[in-house]
Amino acid sequence: MKKKVFSMLLATALTVSTVYARQAGDVNSDGLVSATDSTYVLQKTLEKDFDLGDMGDLFADTDADGEITAKDASLIFSHVLDGVTKLNKPDIPSELPEGFEHVPEDFTQTLTVSSYEELKNAIETLGTSSADRAIYITEDIYPTEQIKLSSQNANISFIGITKADGTSPKLDFYKHRDSLTSRGSSGTGLMISGSYYNFKNLIVTNAGDCGTRIKGKTAGNCIFENCTFNYNNNSGISVTEGGHDNTFIGVDSYRNCDLCPRYGADADGFSIKLGAGDGNNCFSCRAWENGDDGWDSYDQAQHNGVYNISYIDCLCWHNGDLDTFTCWDDYQRGLPPDERMLYIQAAIAQVPDFLEKYNNHEYTQETWPDVTISLLGSKIKSSTINYDNWGGNPNGFKFGSEYSNPEQYRYVENCIAFENGQKGFDMNNSKCRIDIHNTIGYDNGYDGKKGQDAEDANSNYILKCKIRGVTPAEMVVLSSSNNYSFNGKNPDVLPDNITTKEPTPEQQEAIRAEVDKVFGQIKANCQKDIINGVVSFDSIFDIVKGE
Repeated sequence: MKKKVFSMLLATALTVSTVYARQAGDVNSDGLVSATDSTYVLQKTLEKDFDLGDMGDLFADTDADGEITAKDASLIFSHVLDGVTKLNKPDIPSELPEGFEHVPEDFTQTLTVSSYEELKNAIETLGTSSADRAIYITEDIYPTEQIKLSSQNANISFIGITKADGTSPKLDFYKHRDSLTSRGSSGTGLMISGSYYNFKNLIVTNAGDCGTRIKGKTAGNCIFENCTFNYNNNSGISVTEGGHDNTFIGVDSYRNCDLCPRYGADADGFSIKLGAGDGNNCFSCRAWENGDDGWDSYDQAQHNGVYNISYIDCLCWHNGDLDTFTCWDDYQRGLPPDERMLYIQAAIAQVPDFLEKYNNHEYTQETWPDVTISLLGSKIKSSTINYDNWGGNPNGFKFGSEYSNPEQYRYVENCIAFENGQKGFDMNNSKCRIDIHNTIGYDNGYDGKKGQDAEDANSNYILKCKIRGVTPAEMVVLSSSNNYSFNGKNPDVLPDNITTKEPTPEQQEAIRAEVDKVFGQIKANCQKDIINGVVSFDSIFDIVKGE
């Protein structure tokens, strides 16, 4: 088994390496610090008599503590990831904001898996402990059932090992999804009711419901770092009913949609709502092209409120647009067909020359194929995905609902919302307390949902309103500064103690160009299954800095 692990890890060694004269981490003395070196060290931890070659033991002890452990392997691999990062991403902040913590790196026990059966066995083997343990995932995993994580104080980290082509391992739930005959939370990929589970460098995709649910008062203290949630049939991430103290760092959640049979009615990027507990915080996360909102903190009367949430260096783009999920929007933009979308899969299966006509750009809106989309025991015709039926709310950051009161709090800093069909920053009738600083909203409000597209209802910032057109409501703004707004469909609606500034035309042009550059790279990486992780927006905010 150990030999199998070693050969398997060598096969996934990164082709991107960092070149140095021999230094700590260059275990095989080839002049490179690479994932191959990390696998040699990991093998040494499994077999103490494994020969690392000329002075290999010295260069393997990267933390210079006199021992060769999994921590040394992790440090080498992190070093390689930094090299990949510099090749593929914009500037990276060196420190986390106060209150945020990384996934642990020092483990007392590690297991390496490459299949679902191995993953199940590893979870059972590790059980619970006061010490941090890790499961390293080296290949795409295809679960045939929901992964239930219910232990308290589990202290288990699930860590993906980047593959040779630079992509990250997937937890791909399509087999489980396609075995279901009805919708519901049983289709969730990762169901977390326990605590202290961490995830890093993984893609969670194709779940029949949410990619991950963190549900209940016993669920919490989890860290998701450098992860992606996409193509799930509900929200990418859901935190509800007391789920608390969860941290999201460098997470992308996109193209999640409960298309069949709900027409996008409930699928957010980040769904921290319906009685979510205290201390759920997001840093350098992005929510885009989801069926419903980017971030949603909606609540109902029977819950005790959605408590404190922080959004720092986060971005929302183009959420809640039905044309994303008929794939007409991609076609209009001249993008290649996204074969992970349900519509494209159905069209390829049902229209023999679909790809040829798509790639030759022969379709018009009138000739766009009407196909049958089947999932979870339901069927819909793509022609019914229209303005009259669409359930998604095209908002960016949604801060609550009419049941959210001043006991609940939102902290917003360095956030951007653009091209969302209704609102960029949306109170949604809530009366939460909020501190909001250094934000940018633009081009929001031009494509509202039926019944929510009143002439004066949608814009970049709506933090004050009348509930059902009658009862005045507004967020309790504790402090605000440097909030910028331009080209919203309607004027911003704000409490008296907050204003937004309009950048100059030159600044607006520069903001658009820089956002296109930075976010364009984020999207390009995602399309290639490359994890973005933490990305800085400093170059965008520097355009209006000092105004």
